[in-house]
Amino acid sequence: MIEYLQKFQKNHTITNGLPSNDVRSIVVDSLNSIWAGTSKGLSQFDGVKWTLVAEIADISILYVDSNQDLWTVAGHRLFDKNYQIALEIPESIRTIAEDNRRQVWISGSNKIYYRMLDGTWHHFDKELTEYNIQGMAIDNDRRIWLATDNGLICCCDGEAVLFSQQNSGLPSNNLQCIEIDRHGHLWIGSDAGVIVFDRQTEWYLINGSKSGLPYEDVIKIRLGPYGQRWIGTTLGAILWDNGKWEYFHSKRWLPDDYVNAISIQDDNTAFIATSEGISQIEKRKYTLERKAE
Repeated sequence: MIEYLQKFQKNHTITNGLPSNDVRSIVVDSLNSIWAGTSKGLSQFDGVKWTLVAEIADISILYVDSNQDLWTVAGHRLFDKNYQIALEIPESIRTIAEDNRRQVWISGSNKIYYRMLDGTWHHFDKELTEYNIQGMAIDNDRRIWLATDNGLICCCDGEAVLFSQQNSGLPSNNLQCIEIDRHGHLWIGSDAGVIVFDRQTEWYLINGSKSGLPYEDVIKIRLGPYGQRWIGTTLGAILWDNGKWEYFHSKRWLPDDYVNAISIQDDNTAFIATSEGISQIEKRKYTLERKAE
């Protein structure tokens, strides 16, 4: 009996219990529970249906920290695991991350805040007034890496170092997201493709002409558990798996082609958030005999 992997897709919308089809963020916790942040509240998926758990409007970011506590961002407010306001800042919260001391960090468009282990919040002294922060990652040396609309910034020991097209391997200064892999390499999404940076001297560009990337306007990156790379763009989602690209776009795969967020379960099942609902894409073992039935 010959087995192969078959792709399956399912949409999740208000018909499955979502409070709104406008899903701005999605996250998977360590128990593989799925949480969706929508324009009309926070929902949790039990494998069959969605249940509204908090009526927080206009959720933009969901984040699960290393304690498995869920943080919810709506506009300029940050909510804790009990859905109580933990912090308010004067502008919209743009990013959230955690360092290896389990301190949670957030940013507005040009200012950074962090939470001490005693629960008090403080702000980073340096204000980046000439930049709009669009993504944040923190490495094991507690250096803060910021993807901005004017280059990559590394904050360390109170200093900020700028990497741009002029002094690095960046193909564009408009950096839209950033992730860090288990080797400490930065994966940076831009409007000209993906850049992998070893945080020292080596820059590697992944784009259409060099690497066959199907679409280059990258706004989200999620790193899968077995080396897979899910990439969200303004025109669909892309998967790097087993040495090849797979491109998911149009109504066959997504409710809407603009990807707001991606989260991945342990088996690499992807949940892709869009303004028209969620797409669940997974691969299952299948046989030719079963397909013929």
